[in-house]
Amino acid sequence: MKLAIILCLVTFISSTSSVIAKDIGSAVSNSPGMGGNNVPDDVLPPARGETPEDAALKKIPPPAKKENIRRPTKAELDGECRKEPECAKQMKAAQGGSKGKKSLPAATSESPEEIELKKLPQPANMNRPPHSEVVPSQLDALLSRLNPIGAAEAASFTISPTQPAEGEVSAYLTPSTSGDKNKLSARMYAYGVLDYSYARSRDYYLLYPSMISTNMTYTENKPFVRLSFYAPTAAYYKINFSASRGTAQLKHQNNGPIIMTWDYKAKSCNPCNYQVIKYFSAGHHNLYYWTKDSYQYVYSAAIEHYK
Repeated sequence: MKLAIILCLVTFISSTSSVIAKDIGSAVSNSPGMGGNNVPDDVLPPARGETPEDAALKKIPPPAKKENIRRPTKAELDGECRKEPECAKQMKAAQGGSKGKKSLPAATSESPEEIELKKLPQPANMNRPPHSEVVPSQLDALLSRLNPIGAAEAASFTISPTQPAEGEVSAYLTPSTSGDKNKLSARMYAYGVLDYSYARSRDYYLLYPSMISTNMTYTENKPFVRLSFYAPTAAYYKINFSASRGTAQLKHQNNGPIIMTWDYKAKSCNPCNYQVIKYFSAGHHNLYYWTKDSYQYVYSAAIEHYK
């Protein structure tokens, strides 16, 4: 009898210990961070694979070779212009001295971008070191999707519509040399560009309209390059944007007309020259350039008094 009672007790203790150990093991294994499968609802899962944006960027062909990014000569631009019907028409009008039906009027107030740039906080160190060739500075990382030239430089760039200018306008602007800080007669910069644009130390702006929105209706809500210049006299001016092949449009002033549309998707050029020759009134002008339906590298913008 005693033996039977002892055997029953041993069996009970053994089975109870097994159940307890199993319950403890299950609880531990299912705890967050302990290899369990039951993840609480408030814990966000890690990403699997690359983002759609990263995948899209890998499909973009590389930019033009550095040795091909240069300022084209007047002869080269004139030769290309003659082959394009609209540009050839504009060239003929300029050579004939015709002013057209109406000259493009000068701005009467600051552009919306200049107004917004004045609201940006200034950096603590105005004499910060040059930008890294690999990554943007902390300030530019913060502002890169708005304006890659930085708040301090942008705030110092405000051209009064009545600002005098000496001589004829002749400017060749790139992302790394975006304007003349002394005369401030011309300036180029971009809004909504990808951080990817820093990959080669500001050789280009990369416009990628399907990924970034600027909420600006005058550029069809897409990233754009803005060229500002001061015309000392009313005259014909030739503007050229050097960019990868594609489709693009150019608008005069934030509320003005589209003055040029290009479709260079079938061209073999790299870079391509997107030219327009128009009669501008004396004063301050803003030109907005954006790609319509694809990515585009923009390497430079040039403006000259057309003779």
